[in-house]
Amino acid sequence: MKILVKQGKMANTDIQSWSIVELRRKAEEKARTIAAIVPENIVDLSPEQTFEMLHELRVHQIELEMQNEELRRAQAALDSSRAHYFNLYDLSPVGYCTIRKDSQIIEANLTFVSMLGYTRDFLYGQLFHSFVYSTDQDRYYLERKKLYETEKAQECELRMVKKDGTPVWVLLESNMVTDPGGEGLCRMVIHDIGTRKETEKTLHESEAKYQLFFAGAGDAIIIHDERGRILEVNELASSRMGYTCEEMTAMTVDQIDSPNESLYASERIIRLMENGRHSFETVHQTRDGQLIPTEVNAKKIEWKGKPAMMSICRDISKHKKDELEIRNLLQEKEIILKEVHHRIKNNMNMVYGLLYLQANAQADQVTQNILNEAAGRVKSMMVLYDKLYRSDKYDGLNLKYFLSSLVLEIIAQFSGILNVDTDIRIEDVVVSTDKLSPLGIIINELITNSMKHAFSNSNRGILRISADKDGSMITVVYQDNGIGLPEEEAIKNAGGFGMELVSGLMQQIQGTISIDRNNGTKYVIVFEE
Repeated sequence: MKILVKQGKMANTDIQSWSIVELRRKAEEKARTIAAIVPENIVDLSPEQTFEMLHELRVHQIELEMQNEELRRAQAALDSSRAHYFNLYDLSPVGYCTIRKDSQIIEANLTFVSMLGYTRDFLYGQLFHSFVYSTDQDRYYLERKKLYETEKAQECELRMVKKDGTPVWVLLESNMVTDPGGEGLCRMVIHDIGTRKETEKTLHESEAKYQLFFAGAGDAIIIHDERGRILEVNELASSRMGYTCEEMTAMTVDQIDSPNESLYASERIIRLMENGRHSFETVHQTRDGQLIPTEVNAKKIEWKGKPAMMSICRDISKHKKDELEIRNLLQEKEIILKEVHHRIKNNMNMVYGLLYLQANAQADQVTQNILNEAAGRVKSMMVLYDKLYRSDKYDGLNLKYFLSSLVLEIIAQFSGILNVDTDIRIEDVVVSTDKLSPLGIIINELITNSMKHAFSNSNRGILRISADKDGSMITVVYQDNGIGLPEEEAIKNAGGFGMELVSGLMQQIQGTISIDRNNGTKYVIVFEE
């Protein structure tokens, strides 16, 4: 500090004055010693006296050189001390300032000068409180008053005004000192705490937002540690469970679960610690024993510097109730659909039986064939409704499950008349019911046509059916090894009602059908799922 520097300069001046006086005294003593042995007339000296005098002069010269060297070392040490003092004081990471009782600044280091943005020369002689923010003046005066009254160290936080007018938060640490003249001075250490204050402000805002979220959340929030001990709950959690917040913070999470669910509490905490997040459903039990179905979304957090978990608990009682009602409605719907399919199947079976009996009662073969074909078409629809009745799904069926049974049912109508082998290769492809019914009638017409016309010779017949899916397109291939369809016949211009029906049903399912007459007859049916 400047006082110290001045005192140091005074001390150095005293040392130098003392050294000069001492050297002068020693020089005079030496001169008297030499004068005692050296006569006034040097010419009268004997050679021995001359040699002795030269020796004394040389020794004296060496002593002077040694004293000069000692002075140079002392000066170097003093310069080093000054540099060290500059580094410790002026380049300190905190500001230093010395003021008189009237608040006049008499010393300041570079850090404090830079903190305010002024020069050192400008600050000297200024009143310290003139740089204190206006609304913080009272705090500064109170701190100074306590310092002079108690002569004990004081500290306070306040804002100082920089040269550009912007405020800077500082921590003042004040101590009483006395200069050599007996004047009481105030020596202050000034810490720039602007960054800390900004952090505190951000933290405070974050805490306010958190409290707003925590208190105003629409769900119960429970914070607990790794051992399940509840650390904090919001008001909604407290009121829902029937405990006070203080009572809940003395509990563990398994104590608010129902007896069955509490067995899984430790396992859920372990999974949460491993993954950082965990969602699950549980059942909470209130103080009066009420069971509350709860959806929990838990996340690992840091709570007051330690690992913790925050669980957001949503009451899903209404959701569970609605879910149960929907499930009951679906069960009722399933029962109704099964009953409808069963009745349709029974009605169709009755129609099939009537057609079959009517056909057998006809003497005319043409009429009999027409009635049998109609019965076959009804049979294909019966198979579909039978499969729907036995299925858990009503909007679609597995094509393999449906066609395999249908083919065997149709062939069975010709048992005793023809013997044919089947080669069925159908992939697991699900088709909607609105396309299965037309497809079933189409297959019925193709098989019936083959059984009636394709195997007129004695060769054993083979029917091949395959189906696969590529993207959204389904391909069904039907083939027999019979005599083949005549060249002049096609789906659209075939004279029989059956082929006309096939053509109309293909339009209904928005598909295409093509014919290959090599090695029997092959039909390729393509439609979109």
